[in-house]
Amino acid sequence: MTAKTQVQAAFGSDDGKWIFESMFTYVAKVKKIERWKDSSKYILYFTEPAKPICPIKLIPKPNGKVKAPQAPRYTSFERLMKAKNLDEAF
Repeated sequence: MTAKTQVQAAFGSDDGKWIFESMFTYVAKVKKIERWKDSSKYILYFTEPAKPICPIKLIPKPNGKVKAPQAPRYTSFERLMKAKNLDEAF
């Protein structure tokens, strides 16, 4: 199983506002998945620490084909590693 996590990276700007950018930045093999308490959230246990990858960024509409991930999305590890943006990953 390949794990993908949507990561929100926060960047500060000169005017004091924060800009959030959606991208994938780490990958890891999943050992097990457990529901967290009585919520719709999950805890992912990895077989080893997550490894950083070159960020795979979202191309905003109207130029991008896919929307920002709002739910689990599946792709192959090979396709994810070759992707330069989320359009290529999915």
